[in-house]
Amino acid sequence: MILLDRVTKAYGKNGKPALNRVSAHVSAGEFVILVGTSGAGKSTLLKLLTREEKPSSGKIV
Repeated sequence: MILLDRVTKAYGKNGKPALNRVSAHVSAGEFVILVGTSGAGKSTLLKLLTREEKPSSGKIV
């Protein structure tokens, strides 16, 4: 299971958030596909899930 609770990730002190208050729940065995335009935050979300990055706020369980 993966739970994202109001996750925000911003780069720099006054940077525009790459992700802004994202919430989601993925159950065990469930498949998820990430799609979006360039700059939508797909890579940032994956880096947060693999703990390469830490969220600016919110929590990931």
